[in-house]
Amino acid sequence: MVTKFFKVFIALTMCFVLGSCTKANEEKKEDIIEPTEEPPVTETLREPVSDFIKSLDKSKPHKFVTFSFDDGTVQDKRLAELFNKYGIKCTFNINTGSLGVEGTLNLQDGNVDFTKLSAEEIKSVYEGHEVAVHTVNHPDLRTLEDEDIIKEVNDDFNTIQEVMGQKVIGMAYPGGPFYNRRVIDVIQNNTEIKYARETSSTYRFTMPNNFMIWRPTCHQSEVKNLVDKFISQEAKEDMLLYVWGHSWEFDLYDSWDEFESILKKLSEAEDLIFVTNSEIYYYLNNGF
Repeated sequence: MVTKFFKVFIALTMCFVLGSCTKANEEKKEDIIEPTEEPPVTETLREPVSDFIKSLDKSKPHKFVTFSFDDGTVQDKRLAELFNKYGIKCTFNINTGSLGVEGTLNLQDGNVDFTKLSAEEIKSVYEGHEVAVHTVNHPDLRTLEDEDIIKEVNDDFNTIQEVMGQKVIGMAYPGGPFYNRRVIDVIQNNTEIKYARETSSTYRFTMPNNFMIWRPTCHQSEVKNLVDKFISQEAKEDMLLYVWGHSWEFDLYDSWDEFESILKKLSEAEDLIFVTNSEIYYYLNNGF
């Protein structure tokens, strides 16, 4: 009787073990079944540099032209269309904390529309150009604590990358020369910013020697006095015409036609290379 019971016990135990093994094998088999759907792919950020710039022959000098316009106002629509018409690139520096906000600038020379482009507009308006940081709220960075400087830069940086799908490496200081050594150190040590433009004109065609204090050639209102000289000058070393400004100034001073004539003249010169700010950085540093 005991023997018979023992045999039954052994048989039941074996069934239980075999059943468990079979179930485990089935679960293991299920684990290795190929998924029927592809996993989501994280979108890769587009680099703000063309293959043409990457392949430029550095054994000979080049004449570069770059533009940098601030604030992201609705006049950028017309400006971007002009740049596109003449095959010229621009770096647009925007404040993402005021996207779509309506406003008016009341200045000594008159009043002008200061409405900002919306988040939905900037991707299409700036397509083919570079978009860079101008901080979230356009403060005087010298008056902020370190952590607030970092937040102003990084929040703007992150929003631009998310909306544009474009890698951001640069900025324009809000307020132009409103920065100091502390501001520069904080930005360099705590953000991915590699260049920062201010607004003091050099009136020269030299390449930058300090990308965190990048001084342009001139303001948009002054380029008419320099464009012929730049076009006619023979390049014995790399040259750069760097023009900065605000598109709303063309409305304020009724200077759209004058600026278009300058773009047309530049586009007709045979030896000029039109670049974004980031492409100049890339060219001089052999990458980002």
